[in-house]
Amino acid sequence: LNDLEQRGVFRILGATLDIRAKLAAAYTPEDIDKIGDGIVAFLGLAQKIADPQSVAFMEKFAEIPSKLDLAVSKDCGPWGLFSACSDPDVKKGLGVLMELTKAMGKLKANGNGAASVEQQEGSEPQEKT
Repeated sequence: LNDLEQRGVFRILGATLDIRAKLAAAYTPEDIDKIGDGIVAFLGLAQKIADPQSVAFMEKFAEIPSKLDLAVSKDCGPWGLFSACSDPDVKKGLGVLMELTKAMGKLKANGNGAASVEQQEGSEPQEKT
């Protein structure tokens, strides 16, 4: 027991009981069930985000705002975009954007986020004509 006390286990258990008391005072049992379901779903998302490739992508992406100087940004129309494509960084950025756009297109499914039968079975959905 002394070892558990030294490691702070009892302190954590006490804090957990305080949290449970606050939850019980603020929410109904049904609310707590819904919150629990949400936490489980969120942990599933966190597990996917914890993939090393996802973490590396998000770390690189999070650095972008600190490297931007919006004061030097200019208005850009179609011709400006066309001429900007001669810049190698713009080309690389558009390549990344295209890959992200393709991945987001696969999310659309039936327009409500639910996967279509074709997607669930692994085949591509047919385009409507």
